[in-house]
Amino acid sequence: GAPVAVAFVGSSNVLLILAVLGLPVRTVISERNDPERQRLPGLWNFLRRLVYPLAGLVTANSQGAVETLSRFVPRRKLAFVPNPLREAASAQSAPKSGPIVVAAGRLHPQKGFDILLAAFAAAARRCPGWRLVVLGEGPLEDSLKAQARSLGIEEAVDWKGFVPDPFPWYRAADIFALPSRHEGTSNALLEAMSCGAPVVVSDAVSGDLVADGVSGLVAAAGDAAALAAALERLMRD
Repeated sequence: GAPVAVAFVGSSNVLLILAVLGLPVRTVISERNDPERQRLPGLWNFLRRLVYPLAGLVTANSQGAVETLSRFVPRRKLAFVPNPLREAASAQSAPKSGPIVVAAGRLHPQKGFDILLAAFAAAARRCPGWRLVVLGEGPLEDSLKAQARSLGIEEAVDWKGFVPDPFPWYRAADIFALPSRHEGTSNALLEAMSCGAPVVVSDAVSGDLVADGVSGLVAAAGDAAALAAALERLMRD
């Protein structure tokens, strides 16, 4: 059999370690979020703490996640492996008729798009003329669109669905927003920053990338009013 087995994400990591117990296989597992904020359902959270120390190597893509993991995984088994930045497929910029806030990611509770909609509605009332462009698809699509209608911003939000090449939107963005409830290192954030987009993120996003007031603005995770204030600050400047 293979001398090394690799797994990604909490439950898959746990299953791999348990599956190879007693076999001559080195296991390498990867955490893609910070366990400090991401609780796995049911017994998975307990099992993560129990079996991760049995892995040959545990990698994480943010220093914050490495620190959290060090509470129950020996330091000698931990490695920080940052996400790579892929090359853009083109040098184009997406067309727009006015200033836009761009957000990208799976339409899932983790990504906090419900918080972003509430924040954008508040900021856009005070800074008219802005639009919100959302790249991505997911299980919350219908409820998020209903929320946009109830907030009265339905006409100001463009739902683009899955976009194979998001780089033109990152180049066009006047603001890139990432309001995640928990996050490891976001590829979308890396890509948007590589295009020079000013960013607003939640404090659940890896501090390796965004220092508040230096390389972006940081708002408390889950706080729509704080996110609105950060958006408005950039909208006015």
